[in-house]
Amino acid sequence: MPKIEPFERHAPAYDAWFDAHPWAFRSEVEALGRFWPRGCEGLEVGVGGVRAHGIRFVAADIQEVFMKIAVPLVQGRFSDHFGGAEGFGLFEVDEVSRIVVSRVFQAAPPHERGAFPRWLKEQGADVILAGGMGPRAMQMFEHFGIHVVAGVSGGDPEALVKGFLDGTLQATGEGCSGGHLHNCGEHGHDD
Repeated sequence: MPKIEPFERHAPAYDAWFDAHPWAFRSEVEALGRFWPRGCEGLEVGVGGVRAHGIRFVAADIQEVFMKIAVPLVQGRFSDHFGGAEGFGLFEVDEVSRIVVSRVFQAAPPHERGAFPRWLKEQGADVILAGGMGPRAMQMFEHFGIHVVAGVSGGDPEALVKGFLDGTLQATGEGCSGGHLHNCGEHGHDD
């Protein structure tokens, strides 16, 4: 029996159910709308019959359009120096529609050399928005494949993420230049 035989056998009943319940079809199309690539009219999900209803379906790999952005926090606000962060906001964003699809706030692990880059990699971070950050920490993030946006000024964490997504985030690209026990914010460490 061919692998498509069950689909062929049940496709008419599947399509008939959506014909009898058009609100369900519209609801599913609206729910998937945020995944549609810009300039396209639809998305191929790979299940069910092809239901045109004025929609042109195109293939898209949903897994590849998400990115996780980390934001260091102190008392729920952006931390100007990532090494002093009490926690991190982890924002999962849809790169295509440029919207935040989830946000999680987690306490930071104990701060020691290399702990934050390693921990954020384990959390799936792709980008970190940082104010001050030592050069060694920047190298560690890059080593773990996490893009560093340095020189960000304080603000609402979600607003900073949205600014990054729409290209309006102002960042100097500069981190801290101090060495061990440097005087950048009196936090007493170099990364």
